[in-house]
Amino acid sequence: MRQNQFRNWMEVKPTVGTFVVCDEWAHGAVLNPCDDWDKADFRLPGHVPFAVNVVVTGRTLQNPFGSATTFVRCKVVFVGDCAPDVEARGWMEVTEQNKVFKE
Repeated sequence: MRQNQFRNWMEVKPTVGTFVVCDEWAHGAVLNPCDDWDKADFRLPGHVPFAVNVVVTGRTLQNPFGSATTFVRCKVVFVGDCAPDVEARGWMEVTEQNKVFKE
């Protein structure tokens, strides 16, 4: 299930269009840009889109859902507006768009 540690040769960064799913969620969502607020990099869809930041926390690439898609552990921070931030742990999909290879 686990692949070799990737941090020596590659960095994974969240980007617009990246699929994330929190551990408590039944379904995931795609990150949208957050252009109207400087405290958050992304928005998750909803009745009122949630402002979030995503941080990669995992050290290994994994296939937790039994599919061919590769994921890495992440922390999703729901940015509070006049309230404390709320953190959730989950999975972020690894795609060609969010891989950065080190030289």
